[in-house]
Amino acid sequence: PVKVWKCYDRKHGAKCHNPNMTEEELLRAISDSLGFEWHGADEFDVWAFEQIVSRVEVGDDGIKVFRQAA
Repeated sequence: PVKVWKCYDRKHGAKCHNPNMTEEELLRAISDSLGFEWHGADEFDVWAFEQIVSRVEVGDDGIKVFRQAA
């Protein structure tokens, strides 16, 4: 099965307008943004991600990765 990431505006129950992404697409985009070498979703460095990233936003213009404060 393919995991798909999508969002909802929980304040009013209305769907958000950002695009859906498969988990593979999302992890690859995050890897590209962080400069990680891509070896597939199964090889994604979750530990490094959790140490570096505070949040990820998905929008019509792609993703934005926000790094943890130093």
